[in-house]
Amino acid sequence: MAYALVLASILHAPPMLLVAISVQAHGLALQPQQVFVGFDNPRFLNHVQTVTLPLLAFAVATPHLSATWRMAALSGLFAGFFALFLTGGRATMVALVVGACAACALLGKRVLPLVCWSVAAALAGFLAWVSLTTDSSVTANMPDGVSSLVSSDSGRFYLWNIARQHIGDSPIFGIGPMHFAHGMNAKAAHPHNIYLQIAAEWGLPALGVVVTMALLAFLKFVVRVKEQTNRSAFYEGAAILITWIAVAVDACFSGNLVMPVSQVWIAFLSGWAWAFWRSTASASPVLRDHLSLLAPLRVLVSTVLLAWLWYSIGPEVGALDSHLQRQLESFPPVQRPSPRFWSHGWF
Repeated sequence: MAYALVLASILHAPPMLLVAISVQAHGLALQPQQVFVGFDNPRFLNHVQTVTLPLLAFAVATPHLSATWRMAALSGLFAGFFALFLTGGRATMVALVVGACAACALLGKRVLPLVCWSVAAALAGFLAWVSLTTDSSVTANMPDGVSSLVSSDSGRFYLWNIARQHIGDSPIFGIGPMHFAHGMNAKAAHPHNIYLQIAAEWGLPALGVVVTMALLAFLKFVVRVKEQTNRSAFYEGAAILITWIAVAVDACFSGNLVMPVSQVWIAFLSGWAWAFWRSTASASPVLRDHLSLLAPLRVLVSTVLLAWLWYSIGPEVGALDSHLQRQLESFPPVQRPSPRFWSHGWF
């Protein structure tokens, strides 16, 4: 998993940094919106960075990887922080700081080397951002504007009030899954807060169940990480822990759990966490034998589910352009596709 992470990071973040350097070298104004190829909105990139940056710190710190791969991870980490400062991703910044601080409080000084790599890369990325954005025309083109990084709520209070109204309308069962996007509003199809969204769409009891289960799993995971005596295993567990905290904090202010690309990375994080949990479990030989016997069944079930998924979405994928065009025509105020859990942001 670490190799896949590093490979993905060096294919995306460093090229963006090279583009920024090239633009500056030719004396042109750096337009942040034009640097981030593959993302309609730099905020979508920030959601991904909430997952990838802490995990890249593990790839840099672990002795498990070769020096070449660790240097590649470091370049991705540095360029990633540069991109984070360039976009002014406030929620991701806050999430990463909270994740690192919480890990230090929970795991003690053993986690400091891992955190220090992130701090060093963040400082280097900040200095690169400052050196490449000295022209006022650059800061004027920030996605939110430098002056708004602290003062602007980007419409979140407006969306949170709508969610609270929905909670008041149906506090027990909610208004229905994804139904925040059923009523058009002036800002967004989700409240930029997954906890308010669950409460509004599924009801307060459902939110209580989700949060309780997540906290119990989190506490067990903390204990498992503390038990690790191998340095690489400890760093791996600590990085996963930091990332989960960051994702949970970012979810208070953004749509990281409803955006397709960040959803994929959060699923990647989930799989990595489960793999770590399984690899560090002290299962008895009998239990291991039973698990090995179940392996073919798991492969069969996974294959059937994937086949069913592709069969069910096949017709829509085959006519995706026309499908999205029909959706855009159904919502005149919307000028571009807004993918969420479903094919368009509103329904």
